[in-house]
Formats: sequence, C-alpha cells, structure tokens
Amino acid sequence: MKLIVQIVGLIVDDVNKTKEVLNKQNLKFGESTVLTIRMDNTPGQIAKITKKLSEQHINIDYASLTAEGEHCLLVLMTTDNKKANEILG
Repeated sequence: MKLIVQIVGLIVDDVNKTKEVLNKQNLKFGESTVLTIRMDNTPGQIAKITKKLSEQHINIDYASLTAEGEHCLLVLMTTDNKKANEILG
C-alpha cells in the first residue's frame, strides 16, 4: 500500500488564527520559524547572504525563493535563526 503525503508551506502573520482554522478543518500541521528576506532581483544576492551565514557556521536547513520583477523574497530556515537574523538584519 502506498501512502501519499502532501505538504503545504504557509507563511502567516497571525499564527494563532491559522492554527484555529486548521484545527477546525481537522488538518494535521507543524510549525517552524523562518526568516524572510526581501532583496533586489540581481545576480549575487543569494551568494552574499550564504557567505555571511557560512562565515558564522550557520547552515541552511530549508530555502525557498520567489522572484517578481525587480525584487525577490527569500525564505530561510537555518540551524540558528536568531543568530542569522542578527547577521542579516
């Protein structure tokens, strides 16, 4: 028997409201804290970020990037989000 699992990632402003809605629908979910970084859509932007993180021995566990026109949104989950936020902030 095959088990099919689908995972959906959401970035939300109101975590408690989101949990309430998901619970009402009897949906299983988990939570993770991520960093969101808005940046220019130009070559080398991700390299600059990853270099800063690697210099501080922070690994990236998850990354997602969306680009629209001149800007991008990079979503990162790292081994130390607090420190990464301080470095990149």
